[in-house]
Amino acid sequence: SVWASVWASAVPTVPYDDRHCLIRVAYTRVYMTLLTRGAGAARYSAHVPTTLLEKALIGSSSAVRALADPRQARLVGVVGETTGGAALHRLHRRMERHPVGRTVLQDRPLITSETLHAETLRAMPAGSLGAEYGAFLARHSFDPDERTAVHFVDDPELAYVMTRYRQVHDLWHVLYGLPPTFAGEVALKWLEAAQTGL
Repeated sequence: SVWASVWASAVPTVPYDDRHCLIRVAYTRVYMTLLTRGAGAARYSAHVPTTLLEKALIGSSSAVRALADPRQARLVGVVGETTGGAALHRLHRRMERHPVGRTVLQDRPLITSETLHAETLRAMPAGSLGAEYGAFLARHSFDPDERTAVHFVDDPELAYVMTRYRQVHDLWHVLYGLPPTFAGEVALKWLEAAQTGL
């Protein structure tokens, strides 16, 4: 085979039978990584254990479906979960290096209707981020509890980082003055990608 000849030229001093065995070991390791890494028991309440191959299939099919209908935020989120591992690691490291980020990682605050009551947001000073966020939610009939839970990120710590990323999305809309329209979502996605890599 081609791989045997490549391996033979790379390791010419190993007898053929041993090279053949090494090739089989290498193939087995690749196969096992693709088919078993990430699978196993759930690591947090919403976790769906998946292998690298399953993540690739889920991510690519979600990407195709999201391109067909970009309003499907859930599909865009699945693409981020299945392909954003390196970006999540970078975000986590950045958060660990900053005192506020470390506090967020330690306390794990959530943006929900229970933690940010609509009445509390309405009572905030006019023009404040809280008041503008509350007005944004009311104007568009959004509910912070409607954000889809993270399912396909294997590390619970990184799953929280992804959750936080999703929960601040509407805050970014308010800060940048971008409406939740197709053009606004695309512009915000570019800003998020530049800031987070996701």
